[in-house]
Amino acid sequence: MNFYTLYNIPAAPLVDKTAVKKKYLELSRTHHPDFADSTDEAGMQEALEQSSAINKAYKIFNNAALSIQYYLQYKQVILEDEKYPLPPDFLMDMMDINESLEDAKASKDAAAIARIQEHIETFEEELMEEVKDILEKYTDETMDADSLGKLKAYYYKKKYIHRILDGISR
Repeated sequence: MNFYTLYNIPAAPLVDKTAVKKKYLELSRTHHPDFADSTDEAGMQEALEQSSAINKAYKIFNNAALSIQYYLQYKQVILEDEKYPLPPDFLMDMMDINESLEDAKASKDAAAIARIQEHIETFEEELMEEVKDILEKYTDETMDADSLGKLKAYYYKKKYIHRILDGISR
């Protein structure tokens, strides 16, 4: 199911959250299983599936990372279980961060862990700067192959960074 069509919004990496919420409420009232017109099992199953799709789309569109991922999948720029080659300089930076994090965790140095987390968050903000114009000034006409490539690289780098951040909380 195409969530952009379901919500009647244009395909974009980030969508208007106000429009999404308004459409979510409208669709929920119309398709909620408790309000299904049909009493037969097939009609109820259809209402459940529609309601599930509405909820899933809402979750995606209200999370920037998921929204970007959905858009890239919609544009067939990323594929399920794709092995994207990250740039060597990025991987070296991440290796350094990982090593520092492991040392800090081994020595139970909370202050060092906090500094590393802050460093990662700064790194993440710098990544966002690379795609900020692409996301904020999006139009179908401006989303060329180069912009899609930058957005794809951002997505995979951010995904990598979040695995490291998840490791901090463990």
